[in-house]
Amino acid sequence: MIRLRDLIPTVRPAAECLLLVVLLCFAQIGCGQRASIATPKSDMFSPVSVRLHPVFTKVSHWENTPAPDGLDVFVELTDAFGDQTKAAGSFVFDLYSYDPRSPDARGSRAFQPWLAPVVSIEQQREHYDRTSRAYRFQLIATGVRLDRPYVLGVSFTPTGGTGRVFGQLILQQSGG
Repeated sequence: MIRLRDLIPTVRPAAECLLLVVLLCFAQIGCGQRASIATPKSDMFSPVSVRLHPVFTKVSHWENTPAPDGLDVFVELTDAFGDQTKAAGSFVFDLYSYDPRSPDARGSRAFQPWLAPVVSIEQQREHYDRTSRAYRFQLIATGVRLDRPYVLGVSFTPTGGTGRVFGQLILQQSGG
């Protein structure tokens, strides 16, 4: 007759081995989940859109001259949550004459494109305006006029080259 006492020494190592295998499986599953959750978080705060601020972006005077000196541009980057964000990369600005007959309102190019990198800490500090939560650029455009409408286009390419975003704004100002 087999007594329970005789079975305990043979069952116990098997139970311990089974328990060890179960714990290792749970540890693997837990580690795998943490790694997969951490990967998309970095993309959540990457820019998904760019917007030229319609109130503050305008043809401007910086010097005491009768003619405008260029464009004062405020540009916002927005993340997947719809919040304004910072990012390292490069802005490219294009200024076109306004053509109301064109599907996107762009006529001929009025000036050569401006390239504005914001890849270093110094460039971020120079151009990011904490009050407006936007990047500010003063684009020199000698010959730009207050009495003409323009189309200002912007593209932003993050460092690494993926996820380029585009925006545009029609600048219509009264003269003077």
